[in-house]
Amino acid sequence: MKYDKINGLEKNISKLIMGNDNQTNYDEASKLWDHWIEVGGNAFDNAHIYCGGLMETHLGKWHTSRKNLNDIIIIAKGAHTPNCNPKSISQQLTESLERLNCDSSDIYIMHRDNVDIPVDEFIDVLNEEKNNTRIKIFGASNWTLDRFKQANEWANRNNKQGFSILNNNLAL
Repeated sequence: MKYDKINGLEKNISKLIMGNDNQTNYDEASKLWDHWIEVGGNAFDNAHIYCGGLMETHLGKWHTSRKNLNDIIIIAKGAHTPNCNPKSISQQLTESLERLNCDSSDIYIMHRDNVDIPVDEFIDVLNEEKNNTRIKIFGASNWTLDRFKQANEWANRNNKQGFSILNNNLAL
């Protein structure tokens, strides 16, 4: 497995990431995740919306039974349409962390963009969550490059952390 470093994360992250959007049977998911660890993978991509939270619940149960939370990287995604707004980010993150059985997500990614909301409102709430140690770094998925740049420029001008990741079309 090849690994990389992302600024703001203490652990190196595997260059391949396990997507957790269809492991509906816990026993089968556990076998898959055990094998993922055996071959050197350490990152797990989850989303608040996947199977109504079942994927997050399974991963939380699995890492608790394996006692390996400190060895893995958990990516949580939220703010999927129609709930793509600053208030939903915090609400969904609370639910995701409860399901994942952890206090913090290594990486938080906004699943969608809502161009009707100014970028500063999203950056502000993401910085609040980072300052409250509920996320370490954050990014966006399904954002245009221009809007992504606009958000980071605003963050830079206002002494805030900006997006670390643009997760568009990252799939095999």
